[in-house]
Amino acid sequence: MALTEPAAVSHWSALHYHGLTEQAPRKIFVLTTTDVSVPRVRGALARQVHDGYPVGDMVYRFIQVKPARFFGTEQIWVGEARVSITDPERTLIDGLAMPWHCGDFAEVLHAFESHSVHLKVERIVEYALKLDAAIAKRLG
Repeated sequence: MALTEPAAVSHWSALHYHGLTEQAPRKIFVLTTTDVSVPRVRGALARQVHDGYPVGDMVYRFIQVKPARFFGTEQIWVGEARVSITDPERTLIDGLAMPWHCGDFAEVLHAFESHSVHLKVERIVEYALKLDAAIAKRLG
């Protein structure tokens, strides 16, 4: 959260946090409205930066969206830090929009199937319609 603002843990990282997948991502996915500038680097580190922004032992993958598409977040505590994260419904909608950032399409479908009783269907439909018609069709 210190690298950019606004920001929310999202996609595969949020899918894992909410217990919607058992697969742990190797990166922390972050939804943001800002363009995160990455310092120029060379060699092996340059290849990592293409896939994310290395900070210590972690790699952060920023996914930029327009401000109107930054919604569906909640606040959680991770240790002593308060962090924004996409809620389960937004996380699954993001999985339909960009399945490659959530394991793959099969992983997203499995999350829908196995956790459908715990999801707020009205919220999922609302989010899908806010994003675009293609996502609403995939949801259908």
